[in-house]
Amino acid sequence: MVKIGCCLDKLSDGFAEKTITQVYGDFATGKTTICLQLCSQSF
Repeated sequence: MVKIGCCLDKLSDGFAEKTITQVYGDFATGKTTICLQLCSQSF
């Protein structure tokens, strides 16, 4: 749930991919896609 919440906050800024990339680092490649998808479905 923490990842989804972070994604939602970042999406509001418009820098979801870039911000998540810095937060997750190596996992950004996979986490970013998952996080963005989860956010889209949540909305």
